[in-house]
Amino acid sequence: MPIAIGNSSGLRPGETAIALGNPFGEEFTVTTGTVSAVRRTLRSGFSLSSIPAVAQTDAAINPSNSGGPLLDMNGAVIGVNTQIRSETRQSSGVGFAVPVDLVKRVIPSLIENGRHEYSLMGIRGNEENYQLRIDAGLPGDIVGAYVGRVRPGGGADLAGIREESGTMALEKWDGDVIVSIDSIKMTSVDDLIAYLVLNTAPGDDIVVGVYRDGVEIAIPMVLGSRPSTT
Repeated sequence: MPIAIGNSSGLRPGETAIALGNPFGEEFTVTTGTVSAVRRTLRSGFSLSSIPAVAQTDAAINPSNSGGPLLDMNGAVIGVNTQIRSETRQSSGVGFAVPVDLVKRVIPSLIENGRHEYSLMGIRGNEENYQLRIDAGLPGDIVGAYVGRVRPGGGADLAGIREESGTMALEKWDGDVIVSIDSIKMTSVDDLIAYLVLNTAPGDDIVVGVYRDGVEIAIPMVLGSRPSTT
């Protein structure tokens, strides 16, 4: 009987995680643990682009175990094991799995077209920290993705998204802070990347909510396409 395919959109830290694999092609393994974080952004190691919305788990992912499924407590697939980060060079550390919702979007494209196109806003975001909040003068209830750079000619540039000027004399952050996309709150750069990858396609029209000069404004824009890395 085929294994059930679940969903990763509702995955929360603390949930049970079960990793299946066949390390070294010699034995079948089952390891258990918990989901320790969600919506992480992870360097792929094979291209300049990162893997978005990754699930982090303490279930042991052994060498040669990548590609096996990560299951929930009901036995449904919630991700595909991809790598482990270890300081000991052994099978102990933090494991990562590509979320199954991303797999369900990418695999049909690969089968039908031989490739999958990812949407692109054309920005480089800055991670929030205390000093950045002070420099931006944000109210306590405002969080989001700080726009550090805007790619010339990209969707964000054409829409009028404003980058941080880098003018030290201003002594404050003067770029836009993206707080929502299509009325869905964005609390970080990771949130933004995950939303784009899991919910949009090149050419889609979106509405970007930004905090600028003390007020929130809505900016419509058209998404571009991520350049091919092949």
